Amino acid sequence: NGVEAEVTPASGAVSTSALPYTHTTLAGLSYLNRSDRVPVYFGPAVSVYTDLPNWTSTHRCRVLRGFKSYLIALDASKAGTNYPTMVKWSDTAQYGSVPGSWDETDPTTNAGENTLAEASTPFLDGLPLRNSFIIYNSSQAFMMTESGNLDVFNFRKLFDNRGIINTNCVAEVQGLHYVFGFNDIYVH
Repeated sequence: NGVEAEVTPASGAVSTSALPYTHTTLAGLSYLNRSDRVPVYFGPAVSVYTDLPNWTSTHRCRVLRGFKSYLIALDASKAGTNYPTMVKWSDTAQYGSVPGSWDETDPTTNAGENTLAEASTPFLDGLPLRNSFIIYNSSQAFMMTESGNLDVFNFRKLFDNRGIINTNCVAEVQGLHYVFGFNDIYVH
């Protein structure tokens, strides 16, 4: 309506950190993340960006992205221990609501996590591509797809001869990913 509003989180402090932010939307809500703080969300029910409920306060992640009905966290830290090749996903989110759980031990939810042993370096970013979620590190790409069973997701390596130079260096255009690699920009 032409009126500006301050939406800075109440917990937000001025920072000179050069750590990259990631942004995503899921189920009508907006999410911001930086690896040194708890992810925050914004939507009609809150007046400022607010710490993500149901997210453990001692957990962090480099990247937070939306995929289908899930939030996907990459390069996770749990209570100060880093898991650079971990993929963590939330329970499904209903429209207008944050995911109800991130607890991978709760069998009543779809929340889970998987550390990909084949990954040679930490995950730098990920982005949906059609019915898949593509995960990038500096020299590889992995595909994540819904499994249709209790595992929730399947993972497989796409290639190991190309990666991404940093977070926020991939874009989807007309069903293709354009990726800034170390030697060139490539498309797949």
